[in-house]
Amino acid sequence: MHVEKLDYTLDMNRNASEEAADKAVVGADNWALLSEFSFKPEAENTRISHALVYFLQLFFWVCISALLLKAAVRRLNP
Repeated sequence: MHVEKLDYTLDMNRNASEEAADKAVVGADNWALLSEFSFKPEAENTRISHALVYFLQLFFWVCISALLLKAAVRRLNP
């Protein structure tokens, strides 16, 4: 909606004046499309399996950071 109905220059200059702000508004009738939208969350097991990959990556980098920090502290305190 926003991309198709709003010119880039109008969007970019919308904070320049009140008139520019009025021109850079997408009409309320465009929001009518959202009434058809219905959020359906995935099953719990699916969400956990998707999140597990990112959790393991985070855990890996935290462990690497902790090991590097530990090595740096050892070098500072012989």
